[in-house]
Amino acid sequence: MSVLQLVINLFTPDDGINSSLAHSGTINIESGMAEIKSHHFALCEHCKFDTSLIRECRHCGRTKGNNVRFLAGLGDGVYSGFTLSNNLEVLACLYVFDEDNKLAQAISQGLNGDTLYGNNFQDDLMASLKDFADCEAYKLGTVQAKFAETQDVGFITSDAAAYLGSSYSEVDQPFARGNFHVYLFMEPILNSSTVQFALERGADPEGYNRGHQDALRPRVALIVKDAVESKVLRKINSGKVDWNEQATVWADTIVTANTFENSGQANLMNGLMWAAAANDQTEIFDENPANKDILYLYSTRAFGYLLQSALCGSEMGLQLASEQVAALSDESSLINDSFLKDCLLPRGVVATDEVIKLLGVESSAKTTKVLCGNCGNKYAEQSEFCQNCGTKL
Repeated sequence: MSVLQLVINLFTPDDGINSSLAHSGTINIESGMAEIKSHHFALCEHCKFDTSLIRECRHCGRTKGNNVRFLAGLGDGVYSGFTLSNNLEVLACLYVFDEDNKLAQAISQGLNGDTLYGNNFQDDLMASLKDFADCEAYKLGTVQAKFAETQDVGFITSDAAAYLGSSYSEVDQPFARGNFHVYLFMEPILNSSTVQFALERGADPEGYNRGHQDALRPRVALIVKDAVESKVLRKINSGKVDWNEQATVWADTIVTANTFENSGQANLMNGLMWAAAANDQTEIFDENPANKDILYLYSTRAFGYLLQSALCGSEMGLQLASEQVAALSDESSLINDSFLKDCLLPRGVVATDEVIKLLGVESSAKTTKVLCGNCGNKYAEQSEFCQNCGTKL
């Protein structure tokens, strides 16, 4: 079954899934590899050069069930994803690692007040998938998702080199709970039009496949909840692949440089998307206090992404984050440690003096203490490890 047919099947009544499609967000890849993980991990000197697709490290806590890695299409670039959900519950996510970042560019160019919802971008998504209609499906692994409160991330899609406190654009999945299985839809690694162009001009194919004729290139990543896996993938037979061989190839293959946007721009796109969602929810739920928690979550996600884009140097992100601070400060006392934690923890950002200064607000975290980006507990600035969860600072 083709990738295109898979997406079509997600919306057929026979699946018995009452679902809606939304834009998940945009990730920035700088290392050539993507990662899907259960939570943010601290920078780890012990496994940062490990080329395993599922890393196991007692120092940082990576283990089977909380991380998987894979080649991000041609390598560096900005890639967009979509979320399939039912009454907010995440059923599946789909990321497209296309040839020239066409999908992310279309979303960036079309950014407006309705961007969270997929109707504006379904045509762009389907057009991107047509390029990979013949890709086969391969099951890579499983990631356990947790979401119980605003600061929880469900699971995260990001650059494999991202770590707690880094500036990468990382997309978390609120309302994702339980086990999610990661399927890669892949094509022969030499099939890329960019690679074919290079080969026609004398490039050595071994620069791409490292001498392995069965080398593959991921084009679409599907992260699907186990409860609906059988319905979504009922007609797909997962292919057989030597993952160790793929890991060897992906560690050394030629990858493209990032020519589209940086993390600041990707975080800005995500911030604008969530801000639009928050505005929509304000109108929809204005007279329904029971949904204030949803509006609060949308607002914290928007603010967190905008703040992170500002930290990456985005002037627009700084302006929009500052405007939101002013609006919230005028209307309520939301700008406090609890609010900052709910905004920053999903982004893997800690409330350092730089962050507090950028916000232009007062916080008890400003001087002697900051928040651990993994568990949210406060620790002294000079500490080497969080005393609660052991995260290396």
